[in-house]
Amino acid sequence: MIVDVSKSGIVLSIQPIIKLLKSREAAASIDPTSWPHILDIDDNPKRKLIAIANATLDSTAYLDFSVWTCGRLSGVIITHRSLSSLCASLELACELYPSRHVALCFDPG
Repeated sequence: MIVDVSKSGIVLSIQPIIKLLKSREAAASIDPTSWPHILDIDDNPKRKLIAIANATLDSTAYLDFSVWTCGRLSGVIITHRSLSSLCASLELACELYPSRHVALCFDPG
């Protein structure tokens, strides 16, 4: 299963898909306790955000970790500029549009 292989800590989805993942039919083939935490991307925050972070294009968005062939762990800083370029390229590559229900995007590495 992709979630097991990726060692994902969280799954982002929409409510109809989350209901399917937590259904009895799905539980018959996949252990429901094996799923990481599932978040609904349409949920509003529980409390009002005090301030939104002012990120610049060249500030760090996240760290991407991978293991070298020699076994060393390496972290790469992904900036907001790189992240927005990645999102734009995925949108073009996956032909994402509002009527599309599911899009799977895999790490090429």
